[in-house]
Amino acid sequence: MGNMDAVRSRAEAEKCLHKMAELSLGLALAIGTRDAAVERAQREHAKVIEGLTARLIDAEARVRNWADHNRKAFGDAQSLEFPSGTIRYRKGPRALDLLAGADWKTVLKKMTAQAKTWAEFIRIKREPDRQKLLAAARSDAKATPALTAAKLRSIGLRVAEEESFHIELRTGPNQIQVL
Repeated sequence: MGNMDAVRSRAEAEKCLHKMAELSLGLALAIGTRDAAVERAQREHAKVIEGLTARLIDAEARVRNWADHNRKAFGDAQSLEFPSGTIRYRKGPRALDLLAGADWKTVLKKMTAQAKTWAEFIRIKREPDRQKLLAAARSDAKATPALTAAKLRSIGLRVAEEESFHIELRTGPNQIQVL
């Protein structure tokens, strides 16, 4: 890494920003050159890649079709070994699917109507309303907030505000001056 001496004055800060602007332009140029080369390579190889991809997709579909029609070849296993590879069926996680014409709102209504049977499967989500808490903790110059810092601390909260630092470089052709 380069010289890491501390900036001690406004003039040194300006020199540092000027150097950063020059470096930023160099970086942009290098990235642009690299991206142009990558784009050229992608164009040159696109047809070959698309052709090979299509052939792989077709071959996979044909093997899958064979496997679907020959499940007995797997025996009790989920996979079948070949010298060039393995074909395998994998079960995903169990999930609930809605039947045709059903939606979750209707399912909930039906479950609620039959509460004796379904009550244990109905979730009621209770959680702090963070936006409302934050709004009540906001103060303006004239008023004390409805929720003070002490009151928030009593329940284990505080209002946090992050501050970030940003440098805006002027890198246009008329904005960098030779020092």
